[in-house]
Amino acid sequence: MTITARLEDARLLIEHGRWEGALLSVLVAMAATAHLRFPQGTPSRAKPGAEMRDCERFELFVAEALAQMSPLPDMSFGFKGQVRPFGELLYKWLRCKLAHEADLPPEIGFEPDPKPVHLAISQRPGPPERIVFTHSVVILLADMVARAAENADVPKQLRQEILDLFRHGLGAV
Repeated sequence: MTITARLEDARLLIEHGRWEGALLSVLVAMAATAHLRFPQGTPSRAKPGAEMRDCERFELFVAEALAQMSPLPDMSFGFKGQVRPFGELLYKWLRCKLAHEADLPPEIGFEPDPKPVHLAISQRPGPPERIVFTHSVVILLADMVARAAENADVPKQLRQEILDLFRHGLGAV
């Protein structure tokens, strides 16, 4: 299977309203892209002298990709008593939980866009304290993967189809 296949799966799942499955496909594609950007043997930036681990690859890819897409210098959230980067939330509370436990944790909410093309990530007080993502975040993440330099082989038509999903407001489905 390839990154392109994961993005195609995500597109099909989105079209059928299967948002968690689409999210998982996109997160797998993100992890694979992170491995292309930071292959085995890449030195860790967080722990000098060690090899970069999977979570660090993933989080760095997210940070770099967001920096290319947005003028925001950083995208972090106060969560569980710490300021956490967006990549950590995606890796630890979404990718790992969906891949290993087949479910989202109670601390993460995932809901339809309140109106078409309403991309939002919000914090909600608890208990339990929650971070809530709208469905359009999945489309944004898919586009982030599709536009990564390492994925130059992703067909332009597929990237356009992903962008069209966002433009047509499927996040509200």
